[in-house]
Amino acid sequence: MMKPGKPATFATVDKTSGEGAPTLVFALPGNPVSALVTFHLLAAPAIRRLQGVAIAECSAPTVQVRMQQGKRLDPERPEYHR
Repeated sequence: MMKPGKPATFATVDKTSGEGAPTLVFALPGNPVSALVTFHLLAAPAIRRLQGVAIAECSAPTVQVRMQQGKRLDPERPEYHR
């Protein structure tokens, strides 16, 4: 439901041998901006966690800003802007 960033998919695939952890699969949107936003919000934190980074340090950084002009946002879904 995020904008940009749909459609995006996350899935786990079990190993055929039944041993070991399942494989994580991230399917990113085709639009380059959507793919970049989705990667940074969903895939990059998962990769950092798999590298052993603490959970609190895995999420994307947030920055508070004050805009000079108002921005109309979609009331139904979160929006991420460059």
